[in-house]
Amino acid sequence: MKRYLVTADEMRRMDRMAIEDFGIPGLVLMENAGRQAADILLKTFSSRLPIDVGVAAGRGNNGGDGFVIARVLSSRGCSVTVYVLSSRERITGDALANLMLIEAMGIATLFLTSESDLLRMEARMAAHDVLVDALLGTGLNQEVRGLYRSAIDILNRSKKPVFSVDLPSGLDADTGKPLGCCVQAHTTATFGFPKVGHLLQPGAAFTGHLHVVDIGIPALVADRVAPRHAWLGTRDFFDVVRSRHPETHKGRTGHCLIVAGSRGKAGAAGLAGRGALRAGAGLLTLACPSSIQPLLHGFLMEAMTEALPETPSGMLADEALGPLLELTAGKSVLAVGPGIGSSEPTVRLVQDIVAESPVPLVIDADGLNALARD
Repeated sequence: MKRYLVTADEMRRMDRMAIEDFGIPGLVLMENAGRQAADILLKTFSSRLPIDVGVAAGRGNNGGDGFVIARVLSSRGCSVTVYVLSSRERITGDALANLMLIEAMGIATLFLTSESDLLRMEARMAAHDVLVDALLGTGLNQEVRGLYRSAIDILNRSKKPVFSVDLPSGLDADTGKPLGCCVQAHTTATFGFPKVGHLLQPGAAFTGHLHVVDIGIPALVADRVAPRHAWLGTRDFFDVVRSRHPETHKGRTGHCLIVAGSRGKAGAAGLAGRGALRAGAGLLTLACPSSIQPLLHGFLMEAMTEALPETPSGMLADEALGPLLELTAGKSVLAVGPGIGSSEPTVRLVQDIVAESPVPLVIDADGLNALARD
C-alpha cells in the first residue's frame, strides 16, 4: 500500500467509504485498531510486565478504541482501570458496544463528569505504570477546554509514560499544532495512515514514537480518496537514483545554477553548492553578490562562480535579473534562496526570477520568504 500521509478529512472519508461502500462494520475497524494498539503497548513496555494501566477515554470512537485496548490488556493479565470523561448515557454506537463488553468483564470503569470528579482521581491515575490517552481523536477542530483540558493536564503532570490512541489528544491532525493544550505522548499508535500533524513540528515532538496500524481499510479505498501528501523514506528514492555508466563525465550529469548568499551569509551559498555536488550535479555555478565571490571561490574550488550586481548592504540588486537569465543558458536547473536576505530589491528579484526562469526552478529559504510577501 502506498505510503500516504493523510489529513483528518481524508481519513474520515476512508473510514466512511470502507464502512458504507465495502461493508466493513465499524466495530470490526475499531476491534482491529484496539487490538493492534494493545499489542504495540505491550511490546513497548514489555520489560514492566505485568503492568498496571489506566485508560483515559472520551465518549467518541477514540474512547471506543480505548475500551478495546482495556479489554485486550485485561485478558492478557494486566490490571486495568478505565476513566471515562462522560456520563454513561452519552456514549453511543460502537463505543457503547465496547463499553458494555468491558463492563461485562468486570473491568473497573469510572465515569467522571466534573472537574471535582477528575481531581479526586488524579493521584489514582498517577499511580498506574502506563496511561492510555484515548480522549480525543482526529475530529478535534477547536481549542480544548473544560474537563478534557484538565484531563490532558493531569496526564502530562503524572510523569508516567502516556500511550496515545491515533493522535495525542489536543493535537491538530493537519497542522501539528496544539489546540490550546496537548498530551505529551511517549508512544502513539495511529490507525490506517500517519496524519500530517504527526510529522510536522511541534506535532512530531508531542507524538513520540509513532507506530502505524493497518486496521483493514482496503488499498482501493485509499487510492480512491487519493491523499495529497506522502510519507517519504530513504527507500522511496532508490528508483530515482540512477546508476552511472563507467564512461560518463561531468558534462552528462547536469549543470546546476544556484543563486545564493549575501554579505555575512556566504556560508549558505557554499553549503547549498556542496549539497548540489553531493546530490550528483556534474557541473555547478554559484551566482552571488560580487562582494562574496572571492569567499565562495575559495570554499568550493570545484564550483564556478559568477558575480552579480548587489545593493550597498551586500544583497542581490534588481539589476541582477538580466545577467542571471543569461546564465540560465545550458543549465539543467536553477536554485534560488539560501542566504540571499530580504531587502526589497532582492524580494523583487526573486519574484521576477519565478516569473521568467526558462529552466526548472527550486526555491528555498529566503526565496520562500520573498514569495510569502506576495
